Amino acid sequence: MLNKLNPQDHVFLTNRFVVPNYRTMEKMLRVALKKAHIKQYLTFHSLRHTHASLLLYDRFAISYMNKLEEMSN
Repeated sequence: MLNKLNPQDHVFLTNRFVVPNYRTMEKMLRVALKKAHIKQYLTFHSLRHTHASLLLYDRFAISYMNKLEEMSN
């Protein structure tokens, strides 16, 4: 849902409503994992691979996955 404070509908924003840099996002992820009592070491990059693996497992076409890859870059 778009709003005046987040017109591009970003998932992660700082308390000043700006897109955080990668290092800050990694810190935010570590805090979220700790709060969720998840002890496994995860990064956004590893989550990207997990997402691709789950799509393959669910028999999504590789061409669809390539389109997702192009959109994310």
